[in-house]
Amino acid sequence: MAMKRRKKRRMKKGRPPQPLPGMPMPPPMPKKKKPVKKKRFRFKKKIKLSLKSTTISESNEGYNEMAGWTSNSNTSILDQKEAPKKEPDFIKHQCGLCGAVMQVPKPKRAKYSIICPHCEHEEKFGE
Repeated sequence: MAMKRRKKRRMKKGRPPQPLPGMPMPPPMPKKKKPVKKKRFRFKKKIKLSLKSTTISESNEGYNEMAGWTSNSNTSILDQKEAPKKEPDFIKHQCGLCGAVMQVPKPKRAKYSIICPHCEHEEKFGE
């Protein structure tokens, strides 16, 4: 005759059940230890901190003469030419119908028209 297999019972999570009064406490169950993870060894990146050329070449000697505060080109601020005053890119125009004053971009052509934003009156110029 074959033996009957017993059903495996799972342990319930939480507190273990307390023994009945008068019975001794069962020994504590051993806890499983977590496996220790090994650290991966990684190579450190090496940075080269040296300059490409250790000496200054002779072709760059003119650079020292041109650069700095004592160079001939930057000796005087008074020599600089004053920039001519730039005219505004807008013109003032008064509408002939409602009399509203508006700023309009300066026209680039000889013939142009202006439309008033208040009364939508159109005025043509240069015809």
